[in-house]
Amino acid sequence: MCWCKWNFSSVSVPTLKRLTFCWEARDENPESVSIDTPNLVYLEFTDTISDVYPKLNFDSLVEARICLRMSEDQIGKAQFLEEASFSDLQIHYAEGNEENEMVGNAIDFIVGICNVQILYLYADTLEVLTYCCEAVPVFNNLRELTIESNPKIGWDSLPGLLKNAPNLEILVFQGLVHKATDRCGDMCLCETYEEEEEDEDDEIPSCLLSSRVKVIKILKFGDYYGNMGKQSEQIKYFLETMPNLEQMILSYNAPTDEHVTEFSRQLERMV
Repeated sequence: MCWCKWNFSSVSVPTLKRLTFCWEARDENPESVSIDTPNLVYLEFTDTISDVYPKLNFDSLVEARICLRMSEDQIGKAQFLEEASFSDLQIHYAEGNEENEMVGNAIDFIVGICNVQILYLYADTLEVLTYCCEAVPVFNNLRELTIESNPKIGWDSLPGLLKNAPNLEILVFQGLVHKATDRCGDMCLCETYEEEEEDEDDEIPSCLLSSRVKVIKILKFGDYYGNMGKQSEQIKYFLETMPNLEQMILSYNAPTDEHVTEFSRQLERMV
């Protein structure tokens, strides 16, 4: 189902098993999206955040690939909140804006899919979780989670997502390079995190320490060669921090066999 002219969209098919709902390049937010599909087992969803989701029924959902994104206006507001000076924020709040305001509301959609077992989140969706969801719901059934990384988007929402996926066993990263922020320190070794967390007595971030993940797969490793050192340190951090980790699988886009051999030696020294 590819829609481009409707401000309102509704799907209601009780027998439907698979649905691909796609709008690739929409700059404005649709006014309403409803999907009533109680027997749906597979969902592929690409769209800008809707103003409202009057009805979402995904009771039987097993697998989902979600590319939920903000509109250009919402992206602009999010960038302002992230980059504004203290004086600019004071003026912003004095005008009646709340300190922890969200630039959109995607919580109804995220709650709607929280029964899913296998979930693929595009980088845009991570950004939506950061700026358009006050809290990440609990994903009790989630067993496998794939994260698409993007050098322009941070991992700010990942700590909350991992904490609220108590039965997650397989974690897949489509690349490790992401935007360094001061809110994804629970997950990674961003520069801002390294500067603030130099005290050796600091506790290990709880989202990794309490993780039940047994398998980590890192795909597209080495796509950004200038960050190889940081990517290697991130792998070491996972190995040292996650108590239930049994297996790590790397897909290395190496330019030569010598690079593979050298990195294999580095891994041996990490373990």
